[in-house]
Amino acid sequence: MLAGIFLFFLRICLGFGKYSINFSILDQTPPKTVVGYVLKSKESKADFRLFETSEMDFSKNFSLGKFGELKTETTIDRDYICTNKETCLIKLEGGMVRGRSFQLLPITVQIRDINDNNPKFPFKSLRKYISESARPEHYISIPKAYDPDKPEFSIKSYKLNVQPIFSLRVTSNDLRLVLRTTLDREKVSKYNLKLTAIDGGRPRKTGSMRIHIIVEDSNDNEPVFDKKFRKVVVYEDFPHRKVLAKVRATDKDKGENARITYKFTPRTELNFGDIFSLDPISGEIRTKVSLDYESNPNYELSILAIDNGNSPKSAETQLQIRVIDLNDNPPMIHVIKVDVAENSEKGTFAAQITVRDADKGENGRISCQMNSSTFHLYVINKNRYQINTWKPLDREIRDTYSLIIECKDFGKNVQISKREIIIKVLDINDNPPSWKKQIKTTLKIPENLAIGEKIADFSAFDPDLKENGTVRYSVEQLNYKHIPLVEIESSTGILRSANEMDREKIDMIQMKITARDLGKIPLKASLNVTLKIEDEDDNDPKFSKQFYNFYVYENEPIGKFVGLIECTDADVSFKEANFKLDKSLDYKSFTIDRKGSIRTKKVFDRERRKDYNIKVVVAKSSVYVQVSILDKNDNPPIFIGPKRMHLSRYTRIGTAVKKLKVIDADAGKNGVLIYSILDDNRFFWVHTETGVITVIGDLTEASNQVIELNINISDCGEEKQSLKINFQIFLNETQTLKRSNLDAPNIEFLISAAFIFLILFVFLLVFSVIIIRKRFKLRRGSSNSAKFPAQSSQVRETSL
Repeated sequence: MLAGIFLFFLRICLGFGKYSINFSILDQTPPKTVVGYVLKSKESKADFRLFETSEMDFSKNFSLGKFGELKTETTIDRDYICTNKETCLIKLEGGMVRGRSFQLLPITVQIRDINDNNPKFPFKSLRKYISESARPEHYISIPKAYDPDKPEFSIKSYKLNVQPIFSLRVTSNDLRLVLRTTLDREKVSKYNLKLTAIDGGRPRKTGSMRIHIIVEDSNDNEPVFDKKFRKVVVYEDFPHRKVLAKVRATDKDKGENARITYKFTPRTELNFGDIFSLDPISGEIRTKVSLDYESNPNYELSILAIDNGNSPKSAETQLQIRVIDLNDNPPMIHVIKVDVAENSEKGTFAAQITVRDADKGENGRISCQMNSSTFHLYVINKNRYQINTWKPLDREIRDTYSLIIECKDFGKNVQISKREIIIKVLDINDNPPSWKKQIKTTLKIPENLAIGEKIADFSAFDPDLKENGTVRYSVEQLNYKHIPLVEIESSTGILRSANEMDREKIDMIQMKITARDLGKIPLKASLNVTLKIEDEDDNDPKFSKQFYNFYVYENEPIGKFVGLIECTDADVSFKEANFKLDKSLDYKSFTIDRKGSIRTKKVFDRERRKDYNIKVVVAKSSVYVQVSILDKNDNPPIFIGPKRMHLSRYTRIGTAVKKLKVIDADAGKNGVLIYSILDDNRFFWVHTETGVITVIGDLTEASNQVIELNINISDCGEEKQSLKINFQIFLNETQTLKRSNLDAPNIEFLISAAFIFLILFVFLLVFSVIIIRKRFKLRRGSSNSAKFPAQSSQVRETSL
């Protein structure tokens, strides 16, 4: 309905061909010159076209730009287009497509002539013959000059150089040199004339031709045609090279003066010599090409009959040929079409059809039809049709339509023409990118994936074309936004790692991947993707300490718990540590279970060894453990040495007479000894910590020769160990105290120290002697070299 209303108003606007857009330009306008705009204002949202017509086509000489500007495409030559015409108008047919509508643009361009051509004769010089017996008013035919400019600027007059013999007479067909007086060949046998043609321009342009008149002996009679005018009617399908007509002339002279030759006048030869031929002997006129009523329905030929006398005489006749039209032209179909955007509304313009038939009457009346369920053919007028859409178009389903339009005339011999019209469906951005069906949105990737490594392909498909179907990709992290962990190639959709991924720090990456086309109004599709980072055994187990030091008491039973080794591993796959003892150091003395508990494999005696070392291994990690054996008070004090001594009765009070030698293998307070004398004793006292016996009373008062001391020696352990000894001191009159009883251990130390010192002294002495001797030899060698240079090598050899 809407389409019909649109076409109705279109017919009114067109006025059935009366409406026209008029422009005017000068002859010789160069290419790319803007003639004017078909609309009052520049229009940038329309599509302008010029299309061919079946008449004289000038669409190649002009073009319509995107703003509706009419431009020349070639140099405009009015003299070629409109030879000798006063007014030169050319018709163009254009169209404007805007949205779903089409507007026909009939354009008329007037080409204003300029006087750019000089008159031109067909010959630069011409030789003519005249008999000396010729009477006044006898004339010689001369061809006219030619000027392609319009009549205003065309030839207006001719001028013959001043002389008394000939005058110039202008006729409609030729120029005539008219003899004004009698000739005398014996006096003048040749005349040289100059004929000038002058046009009507300002300034005037001229062209000239030299004419040489040769005076010959008498040739009394001119040829005479049997008919001065002939008319021939033929159909346009007249066979070419067949005799069309025949002219005949006679000459009353005898011999060569009566032999006649036929030829076209120069003007006829110039205009129609490529269409007709003339037999110079028989006078038969034939067609060189097929005649075409539509090209030229009428021809007028001027034919000369020239005798062969020394002074040739000629006669002229006219032959008119009328061509009768036949239905020999099929309809000519001219198309201006546009590409139609998909999803366009019903009734959107697709093509303008102009049909012309060069034949006349019923032979030129045309009817067209088209078979299509998607497009519809509307009649604008008798020569114009329009194709509009009838159904919505979807480029993704079908991108081109081949429409066949058939036109036929109404002649007896019906002429039919067909034309294929290819309508392309333009793409619009009506499809968002779509993801491939096999794309997974939850992916597992190993940790420590190399930077730049491909993770997955998230390419999408967009069935649209060019920018509308060109997809660009982006990714947005929804967590860990401060660390760029992934990146996506914008043109391919390949997702790659952009940073190190440590499962112990990042277990899952959530992101949104967007595919967006490059249409003017972009369409997009988004996809939420989750990357789960799979753990790898990339972390060594870590112990809670760099070194462990455990303690266990001696004499504890086998299996005694020593300590617990704690170990962790950042890897998720690490479930439980598998503790082992390295088979080195003291591994045989201990065991360790899978939970890291260390236990003893034997009973330890601290007095034999107080420290044990083991190496605990978990996977590739290890740690050293020292187990120190704690002391128990399991050793009683042991007295060393004699339990008696001799002492002078005269030993002074305060003299330390004996240091008791007692050892305790235990450590710490278990090995700390306390001495005490059990009995009341007024002569001696033992030091509680050192065990040194000191005289505290006057021994001269002792009544007995032997004094017995019951000494108790005990350690400081919780469960004390003690030793009781009976130490006897024999008093005499002369015996003095031996110092060895007090500090025998110190004397032994001094002897050892003295021995070591002696060894060091001997070593230093020997070393010093060696150094001094080497220096002495070096000095001696250098002095000998200076005194006896020739013998220095011999001395060195001897020393070696």
